[in-house]
Amino acid sequence: MRLWDVEHPYYWNEGSYHENGMHETWNSWADFRDGMGAADEDLNLVCRFDWKNGEGEEENGVPIGEARLFIFYVAQRKAYTFSHEITVTREQEPEIRAWLAAKWEHVRRLWAPLSTGPRDDASGAKG
Repeated sequence: MRLWDVEHPYYWNEGSYHENGMHETWNSWADFRDGMGAADEDLNLVCRFDWKNGEGEEENGVPIGEARLFIFYVAQRKAYTFSHEITVTREQEPEIRAWLAAKWEHVRRLWAPLSTGPRDDASGAKG
């Protein structure tokens, strides 16, 4: 499934309900990656993404032009939510998918005690 084909059953509001200024906009994936992409995964827990295509044409079912990628976080120590909105293109999907997959692996480790499959401890060792 392509990232722009994902349809979540419920929406997530940008920013934070309790505090203003918790939504940041980036002009490119490179700017976001260089500025926020390597942020600590425990302090900045990625919980969701939404890929929203811009208005425009499609070619073989693939949107042409720019899209917006929304990434939603929880700051666990501060107990607040925040979000980032990034201008992206379909050509960047493989890199974005790899970045999101790493965030999924982090969340999966947090929920590992409920898994029925092989478990990884926090160090990444198989158990």
